[in-house]
Parts: sequence; C-alpha cells; structure tokens
Amino acid sequence: MFLGRDVDVLLTISETAGLHIITNTSQYKEPYLPAETFDLEQQALADQWILEAEEGIDGTGIRPGFIKTAVERETLAPMQQKVTRAAALTSKATGLTIATHTAAAVAAMDVLEIVEAAGVDPDRWIFVHAQHEPDPDLLVEVAKRGACISLDGIGASTVEAHVVPLLKLLDAGFERQLLLSHDAGWYRVGEEPDGAKDPFTYLVDEFMPLMKWIGASDETVSTITVTNPSVAFEVR
Repeated sequence: MFLGRDVDVLLTISETAGLHIITNTSQYKEPYLPAETFDLEQQALADQWILEAEEGIDGTGIRPGFIKTAVERETLAPMQQKVTRAAALTSKATGLTIATHTAAAVAAMDVLEIVEAAGVDPDRWIFVHAQHEPDPDLLVEVAKRGACISLDGIGASTVEAHVVPLLKLLDAGFERQLLLSHDAGWYRVGEEPDGAKDPFTYLVDEFMPLMKWIGASDETVSTITVTNPSVAFEVR
C-alpha cells in the first residue's frame, strides 16, 4: 500500500502474458507511510490488511498472496515494530506468508522475535535481501530459527555476493529454506526510456547453470527454484 501498487495493471499483465503474478498487502517503512499509520493501533492496521485478503484490494476483488513489510538494517524502530506486529496478526488471521525487506541479521532476529511472540511459525517469514548481510554465519543462525532466507538481486555484477552465502547455507543443510530472486525490472518515472532495467532472465540463463558448476545437484537446484517458492508462499 502507498508504494505504487496497482492490481489492475498486474491483472492486465498476467492475462496478456500468461504469467501467474502474486501481489501483496501491508505497508513499507518510513518515509513511505501515510500519517494515519502512525496513529493507528497495530490491530487496526492488521484489520485493513485482513480485509484486503478476504474481500480484495481497492474494490477489485483481487486478493493478495502474501504480506510485505520493510525494516532498516538495525534494531527495529518503534514504528517498524508496530507494522511487524500488525503483519503477524494478519498472517495469523489469513494464513499468508510475511516477506520483510530486511537485509541484516540483527533486524532479522528482531522480526523473528515479534513474529514468534504472535504465534506465527518462523517458516512463515521470509528474510528478504539476505545477501546484504556481510557475515554468512549470521545467515545460518537465522536459518536455524526456521526462517526462509531469500538471496535477491541476482545479476551479472552480484555473483560473488550470492554464491558465498548460498554455499554457506547449503553446506549447513538449509537448502529447503533458500529462495532466489532477481529483484529486477523497475519503471523510473521521468527517465527515458523509463530508466535502465535489469532483465528477469539471469537466474535461469546464468545462475542456475553456475549453481550446478559449483556442485549443486539438479535436485538441489529444483528444490531451491521450484519447490521452495511454492512452499514459502503457500496459504495455510
């Protein structure tokens, strides 16, 4: 919400391209929050998102497939704690997974504390942008808690940033908690022609063969790229 979400556009793209597109509910972080979010209690926030999950977004009947939040790369500020608690309440009520723009293990541990205290299983939470955590050992500690670890922004210039934590998590036995994504695309208003774009192709064309070259079996690659996303985004 309040960050350019347009489900009518997504529906048109989905129908035209034949792609299964999943959109989300919930809110991001400062400064992308409306004034009312600062005044509402966590249950009132959650009620807004639960309504979207039950009846659809903006009167369209199109329902979200997951909950998306965001925090800074440090101990969570009070506002981020409130939004996280509201997301946990929403997950409990709807069965939707929570995916949080996190990028650091210290913030991930804070989010997990809130999620688990609300009675949400840690495997219903996704640590988004985990490749930005410089210490892969800390990613293992987060994985031990049961969370999904998402290594995003995969592209030609980021191979080392992804291979190092990928190998660390595989060696530690967490292949069933790993997710990979491009975090690509982007439309930049006012730039011609709409700004530089990264394609949604590097993962399949380059990174999956690289995973096999560094020793991952076909079964492991399939688990990470096919099985894990279907489990992570399952509505329970």
